[in-house]
Amino acid sequence: MNLEHRRSRRRQLCLEALVFHRLQGLIPVNILDINAEGAFIGAERLALPLRALVTLTFALDTVAKPIIRQTEALVIHRARNGCGLMFKDLRLDAFQAIEVMRDAA
Repeated sequence: MNLEHRRSRRRQLCLEALVFHRLQGLIPVNILDINAEGAFIGAERLALPLRALVTLTFALDTVAKPIIRQTEALVIHRARNGCGLMFKDLRLDAFQAIEVMRDAA
């Protein structure tokens, strides 16, 4: 059994996003769960190599206007239905906005 060590609990959601990989270009994905350290993304055809550096871009709907967030991440594990990413840096305000949006749904 593999144990994962996280500082915060994962929050389930379904948020459309784009992943950019230098060899594969832009790939539409869904963020299926997220925490301050990483996320699990899913897509129909997702074959990112382990330890690949990718850029994750997503929009958060707000009352005024959508907020676009972008962060670099490392592919740390793969599964049949997606990939686990570890964020290089996710700003705290972006993560808090995700939690507010998720709790409102």
